[in-house]
Amino acid sequence: MRPLRSLTEIVKATIPINIILPKRFMSIKKLLFLIFSIFLFNGCIGEVSDDFDCSAVSCIGPPVFIIEVIQNDENVIENDIYSLENITISGDSSDDFDISIYDPNSDSIPRLLIQNNQWKVGVIEFNLNFSADFTFQFNTEIGLSTGQCCGGIPRLESLQIDGQTREPIDGIYTLILE
Repeated sequence: MRPLRSLTEIVKATIPINIILPKRFMSIKKLLFLIFSIFLFNGCIGEVSDDFDCSAVSCIGPPVFIIEVIQNDENVIENDIYSLENITISGDSSDDFDISIYDPNSDSIPRLLIQNNQWKVGVIEFNLNFSADFTFQFNTEIGLSTGQCCGGIPRLESLQIDGQTREPIDGIYTLILE
């Protein structure tokens, strides 16, 4: 008889392995894991109850447009080519819009900020005018957000400027005056 070399060999020699780990034990272990997983994910996937506290949820507000306006490779706001007095909005709902200068830091690039607190679901068209020199036609499609806490907030579905679909880059639209 040879000497035992490991703890496993000692255990196998003294107690038959099928007593320690019967084959059905592995099946029970898998079954318990499956049951635990179902309970865990069922709690995460279930519907939000009626008593869900929405006060801890931060909802995004209605659409705003941040626009950098360039002419001859220069920002027209930063270089005083156009001021707010020279920039207007015209169209059916032009009274609902506010134009201001967006400059989050005093050292950042100033941009136009266009807001509307009266967005209505559907297509809204308006013109952005730079004196009598340039006019850009905006065509917006507005829908409503969904969800228990943030549902019903106007959101931008699509934007076309002069008939071309535009996507912002880092949240900023660019207009080039030519």
